[in-house]
Amino acid sequence: MLEITTGEFQESLEVHIDGNDLLPDASLEAAVQKSKTVNFIKLPNGGATGFLISNDLLLALVE
Repeated sequence: MLEITTGEFQESLEVHIDGNDLLPDASLEAAVQKSKTVNFIKLPNGGATGFLISNDLLLALVE
C-alpha cells in the first residue's frame, strides 16, 4: 500500500510560478474605497444591487 504523509500531499498541491504578482499596498486601499460605492437595496420582493455613480445618484440593477 502506498502511504503519503501530510507534508508530501501539501507539497504535491503547490505549484511555483515565476515572477512577482504581488500588488502594491495602494491598490488594496483603492479597492476598499471602490467597494464603498456598492450597496445592497432591500425590496419587498427580494433585493437589488446599487452602484453609486456620483455623489447623489445611485444606479440600481433590479431583477
